[in-house]
Amino acid sequence: MNYSVTSKDLLLQAAKRIVQKDGMEKLNIRAISKECGISVGTVYNYFPSKADLIFAMVEDFWKNVFHSQTYDIRDNISFPELFGRVYQSLFQNIKQFQQEFLSQMVELTGEEKRKGKNIEEIYFKHIKEGFLRGLEVDDKVKEGIFDENFTKEKFLSFVFSQMMWMLKNGQENSSFFQEVLKRILDE
Repeated sequence: MNYSVTSKDLLLQAAKRIVQKDGMEKLNIRAISKECGISVGTVYNYFPSKADLIFAMVEDFWKNVFHSQTYDIRDNISFPELFGRVYQSLFQNIKQFQQEFLSQMVELTGEEKRKGKNIEEIYFKHIKEGFLRGLEVDDKVKEGIFDENFTKEKFLSFVFSQMMWMLKNGQENSSFFQEVLKRILDE
């Protein structure tokens, strides 16, 4: 057994390999230990339980989604184009995530599910903040479109809700909704 120092990232990579090769049902602390050639105790130092491992994988999923160029608004794209990029990235990553990990979520306790939802909410907030920044830098947005009744926040809440509905229903293409956004926002 190799007792050398490892990292959380290496353990997560090993966990992904196990899931891809053998399926989520074969993922456990001992399997990661064997895959990495390290002691079970070393894995437990990073992940005290299988639930902690799953949460780390969920968080890693969201980090990978957000570290792509998808969310880079420096290239002066319109808000509808930003929405399309975000949507496409989420659609592709969520599809893979559901196939690999969703079955394991059923095994979590109520408290563990709440913890998972809290992690999810952090990243949902990040999406909403990114949408707000994208909307604010889009120079094609009509002057005076937003007021006390039609606020940016309410508009973005609607956009986010629609995006989640589309993702939930497996809608692969967001071009129709992007066209709706253009017609609402553009001068």
